[in-house]
Amino acid sequence: MSKKYPSSRSKVFISHSHIDRHTAVELQTILDEHGAQTFLDQDEIDTLDNLPDRVRDGIAWSDYFLLVWSASAATSAWVRREWETAYKRGKTIIPYVLDRTDLPHLLDELVYIDNSDMQRGNSKLLKVLKLGSRRDPFPGLWEASVDAFGMVAGNYRLELRENGQVEGEGGISNTGFTSQLAGEMGLGNLLSMRIPVYGTWSYDRGSKILTIEVTAKALGQQQHDTIRIHATGLEKGAISGEDLGGRKWMLRRVGNRPRSPLEAEKQQVRDALQKMIDTGKDSPTLPTMLAAVCVGAQEKSQHNLGLPTKKARRLIQADERTFPAACQDFVQALQSGHWIS
Repeated sequence: MSKKYPSSRSKVFISHSHIDRHTAVELQTILDEHGAQTFLDQDEIDTLDNLPDRVRDGIAWSDYFLLVWSASAATSAWVRREWETAYKRGKTIIPYVLDRTDLPHLLDELVYIDNSDMQRGNSKLLKVLKLGSRRDPFPGLWEASVDAFGMVAGNYRLELRENGQVEGEGGISNTGFTSQLAGEMGLGNLLSMRIPVYGTWSYDRGSKILTIEVTAKALGQQQHDTIRIHATGLEKGAISGEDLGGRKWMLRRVGNRPRSPLEAEKQQVRDALQKMIDTGKDSPTLPTMLAAVCVGAQEKSQHNLGLPTKKARRLIQADERTFPAACQDFVQALQSGHWIS
């Protein structure tokens, strides 16, 4: 028994264990509300359907395979059959992690979504599925300043990216009691030091709360901040809010998002891989050469490029018996990560 589906919307297959059924239904509701089509087994499988064939049809139909992952899913033979089928078909697999259970070996390098903060997790899921992102007003460059009760002030330049990531830099401004004291003590160099900042952001349209979580590293120390700002995205001036410590933050948009150094570096790796494929596509050593490029690029980079280096090393170290499986595993990881077409 077959069904016809329109092709104009993102199609998502939701895999879950029966114990996590309530979470799967909640995710289905969210995705449906944002314009996706979903396949949830008990909703889409008719009584007379052949269960395995119907599931395979659903996976083949889908654009994305949403894996609701937990301890119960890890012990479910049925869930394993579903994600293995999706993996072999080269589907984009999105793990939605409910607890600390390790992902399967074949999926351990995928970027996963953690629902420990459900609001942020669901927002990231919508971004990954490209649902509603066109109307999102917040990606871009922002200047941010924070006032720590008049004692010290900080200023930052942050890039809020489409995928929910935040990257930028910041430092101590020359205002505030602590800054003045540093100047008097001859520690003015602290005021010019720029500190790398990274993190994530999300926006909940229901509460109209923009949440920015950032971590700054300096002098061997880390500072974590979670900033919550009530905003509609229509404001023409600055937007302001507080972090969990009660400090006041103000953000002002300063421009559209340029390509970051990290994105430029990733594109260089993609170009190198594609050039190698174009020139050596008939070579039996091509997979090993691609693996060497990945490992070398990551070792040279100061950033986490997200390359499947674990799978690359397994391929390089494989013997005749394990090489075919390691090769397939590595190439599929490159494709699912959009490193090669």
